[in-house]
Amino acid sequence: MSMRIANVYFHQKAISRLMSTEAVVSYKRPVALRTAADPLSQGEHDVGHFYTIPKDVCENFFALGGFPNNYRKSIKTFGEASLMVRDHTVEFLNYLKKANYNHPVIRYVIYGKPGCGKSMTLSHVLHYAYLSNFIVLHVPWVWNWYRRNLTEVVPSDTKEGLYNLPVEAATWLKYFQKQNAHILSSPDLRLSKEYVWSQREISPADAPLQELITHGIGRIRYACDVIDVLVNELKLLSSQGRCKVLIAIDGFNQFFLQFSNIKNAEKRIVLPDQVTLAQTFLSAVRADWSNGAVVVTVDQLNTRNEEASEKPLYLLGKRGFEILDPFIPIEVPVLSEFEFHSMLDYYEDRRWIQRPGAREELDFISSRNPYYLMNLCAPL
Repeated sequence: MSMRIANVYFHQKAISRLMSTEAVVSYKRPVALRTAADPLSQGEHDVGHFYTIPKDVCENFFALGGFPNNYRKSIKTFGEASLMVRDHTVEFLNYLKKANYNHPVIRYVIYGKPGCGKSMTLSHVLHYAYLSNFIVLHVPWVWNWYRRNLTEVVPSDTKEGLYNLPVEAATWLKYFQKQNAHILSSPDLRLSKEYVWSQREISPADAPLQELITHGIGRIRYACDVIDVLVNELKLLSSQGRCKVLIAIDGFNQFFLQFSNIKNAEKRIVLPDQVTLAQTFLSAVRADWSNGAVVVTVDQLNTRNEEASEKPLYLLGKRGFEILDPFIPIEVPVLSEFEFHSMLDYYEDRRWIQRPGAREELDFISSRNPYYLMNLCAPL
């Protein structure tokens, strides 16, 4: 992938030379295709159009996460949070709308080559879930838990042989609380039984779920166990019809890889599946509950192998595939010709491109990959 990016930047000056001054003088700037439809009503007629996520949703639901870092930066650049409605996303949303939620949860696996928009597709689905009053359990990027040399890595008191990441768990609970603040106050969301944390700390049966979350944030020693309880309680509440739950995990295949930067007190590597958070979310995606959905992405970036296949079977491995099977694969392709030109129209409309032209060259060099295309257009 690094070689690909290098080639992209190598051709930027060549593209700039192709954009003549004469062409700019006589050029009429295009207007970006827009749609007022939100994810609840978007259809095939909206493909290639941009819709804007309301500011209040960005400031609340997406305040602490839910968008890829690159897109979050572009929100500041463009002055708005607009997403392109893509063909595969419309198909995916139709699956979610027409699913029978009385049956065990359907698992969806989003896959595709790096830069094609897997995380953006997941963001689109998260907005749909928000509008549909799902409780969302979203892990923004699994690799974040394993790529740093964490100082707080402690053996679990409740799960022998596993390790807790208490600070990471408390941070995730804050994210979950903020993202679902609009629905957690529901009186139906109560604990099914009593949970004893210590001689003095107890979460009584029928206590509001909000109290459990607050306890995990305030007492990070128990944060990992609180998440475990939270997931199990939400699966039960969802199956009872008291709420709808969406499990969304970006970079799911990281759970099954044999490398990590986490070390225990003895300076030994702690593998991904030796972390309690991993076991909790592996349990969450099992089809042993109903009235919800599971959406995960698999990514080649986690494999440390640029030549790796992007197919789910390869990236999940035997164990990961068995955990999710059966599932519905959702491929995120490169931009279609219409989507490609619509994207460039949007960049010109938002003044991201100052010198229009050379679209054929941009098409060829970027291969219509959204990530490469945006980097190519940055200096233009």
